[in-house]
Amino acid sequence: MNNPLINLVVPKISLLNRSGKKIKTSFLDFPVMESPLPEDRILIFAPHPDDEVLSAGGFMALAKINKALVKIIIVTNGNKRNLKKKRYKETLKAVEVLGIKNNDVIFLNYPDGKLKDYTHNLSKNLSQLVVRFKPTIIISPYPFDTHCDHKILSLAVRNIVKGLKYNGKIFEYLIHFPRYPKPRGLYENKYLTPPAFLLGLDNKKRWRQLPISFEIKKLKTEAISQHKSQLRFPIVKNLLLSFIKKNELFYSER
Repeated sequence: MNNPLINLVVPKISLLNRSGKKIKTSFLDFPVMESPLPEDRILIFAPHPDDEVLSAGGFMALAKINKALVKIIIVTNGNKRNLKKKRYKETLKAVEVLGIKNNDVIFLNYPDGKLKDYTHNLSKNLSQLVVRFKPTIIISPYPFDTHCDHKILSLAVRNIVKGLKYNGKIFEYLIHFPRYPKPRGLYENKYLTPPAFLLGLDNKKRWRQLPISFEIKKLKTEAISQHKSQLRFPIVKNLLLSFIKKNELFYSER
């Protein structure tokens, strides 16, 4: 099953890069990713419970429809508010909505917000997982994410794939960045586009987007709704709902 594309005329958006020069961009400027294939083995690294659904819920749903293998690694315990057990249960319910079985989710249980204190063990764990699963596609955080756990995990994955001479596909996602996503809140008929500052740093063609159909978006929305412990906080709720859009966005250097 191929993911149906949404053929709409999207208005140009004027953005400023860090030099103050206007960048005109739209959803249509970014290359469309290929749909996952049945032979794909997809390994997803999430710093916290819910990052996997926010960033790649549509991609995972499409992968399962296309009979690809998906393995999810939740790196930290998300326990800042003593909600670890609840958040783990919510994660399993959320990915089940997308067609992923509980035994395809691994919780590494590192302390939330403290990955920087465990970089050696983290690298060893992640390397073992990559070697064991033999992924054709890796999805992990983007290094310019402003959350420390996301940044540490991103750099660890980059170093691992370089050391292992991994030759598969790597897609990176952004969750935390000033004024991103825009607009904040539930705007499901809008599109994700990269922050202007990052377009000033990176070539536009390195960003990829996955248009998602109405049916896939419904699955992603239902999956996000399982994270009730987070949705009760207004600021966090606005962030989570911001990722229910007509596309998902990834960065790739390959």
